[in-house]
Amino acid sequence: MNLAKRLALAGLVVTTLGFAQSPITQTLPPGFDNVSTGSTATEPFGVTYATLATPATGMIFQYGFQSTMFTYQSVQRIDSVAFRVPAGTAVGGTTNLVDIWMTTTPLEITTLSNTFTNNHGADRTQVFSGSITWPAGTIAAPGQWVTIPLTTPFTYDPHNGKDFLVEVICNDPLTTASTNIEVSFGPTRTQSNNTSATALTSNAGTVTAALLQLGITPIPNLYVSSSGNGVGDLILALTDIPNNAVTGWTLISTSVSAPVDSGPILGIYPSQLTLDILFTPPSIGNPLSWVNAGVAGLYPTSPLVFGPGSVSFLAGQTWDFVTLTVDANFQFAGRSNVQRVTF
Repeated sequence: MNLAKRLALAGLVVTTLGFAQSPITQTLPPGFDNVSTGSTATEPFGVTYATLATPATGMIFQYGFQSTMFTYQSVQRIDSVAFRVPAGTAVGGTTNLVDIWMTTTPLEITTLSNTFTNNHGADRTQVFSGSITWPAGTIAAPGQWVTIPLTTPFTYDPHNGKDFLVEVICNDPLTTASTNIEVSFGPTRTQSNNTSATALTSNAGTVTAALLQLGITPIPNLYVSSSGNGVGDLILALTDIPNNAVTGWTLISTSVSAPVDSGPILGIYPSQLTLDILFTPPSIGNPLSWVNAGVAGLYPTSPLVFGPGSVSFLAGQTWDFVTLTVDANFQFAGRSNVQRVTF
C-alpha cells in the first residue's frame, strides 16, 4: 500500500466515528429509552377514522427526524419500528390496514413541504402493511413498546446528512378508537392530513413527533465468537456487506479496559495491533486485510472457523473487533458493529 493510500486510510478511520452494538435499538429522538416524554397523542391510532380521514387518502402522518439524532452514524438496516403506549390504563384495540413507509427527505425536517410527495426521497419504501394490535390494561412506567417487524427492511445512512422520514397511513374506515401513543419534542416534525393531501396541520420550530424506537442492524454485520476458558476456538463472520465494498479490514484492538463500543475511533481504542492490520496490503483470503472477491470458502464470503485448540495461545486475552470497508475509489463504504471476545 503506497503512502498516499496509507494517509487517506488513516484520515478515513479518524473521520468515520460512531459506535454500535449488534443488534441495537435507536430511540427517536434519543434520550427516552427508559424515561417517559410526559406527552401523548391520540393520532394516528387513538382516534376513529371518521374523525380525521377522507375516503380518498385515509389518515396520513409524516414524522421527521434529523440525521444527527442517530447514535450510529453509518450504514444501517432498519428491521423494525416500535411505538410506545404510555404508562397508565390502556384501552387496547386493533388498528387495521396500516401502511408504513420510510424515506430520506431532500428537505430539512423543520421546513417540510405541505405537499407530502415533495418530502419523499428516491428511496421511499413501503416497509409494512397490515394490522397493529395494542395492549390493554395497566401499563407500567415508562410505557410499553409495541414493536412492528418490517416486511421490507429499510437501509439508511445518517452519515450522508439526509433527514429521516416515517410516513404512517391508516386506511380502514371501520377502525375505531384505540390506544394513545407517546410523542416527543423537537427538533422533530409531524405533519398530518386532516381533510386532504394538502390541507395540513403542522408547526414550525420545536414541535412534536411520535416517539419511535427502531431495531437496527449495522451494515456490514460482524459476528465474532469464542468459547473462552482457554478452549482456543474462534468464529469470524461478516454478513450484509455493502454492495460497493471492494476492500476491508478486520481491525483488532487489545486496548479493552473501557466499556465495549465506547472508543473514539470506530468504537474502539486502537492499539499497535490495530495499526499493523490497517497498514497491511489487502489480499484475497486474508481475513484481516481482505479483498471482497466473492470466493466461496474464503473470508469474507465464508466464515472463518478455528476449531478448539487452534488459538490456545490467546487464552485469557480479550480483543475488540470491528470491520471497516471502502469502495473502488477508496471511499468509505461501511463499518460494522464492535464485538468483544475473551479467549
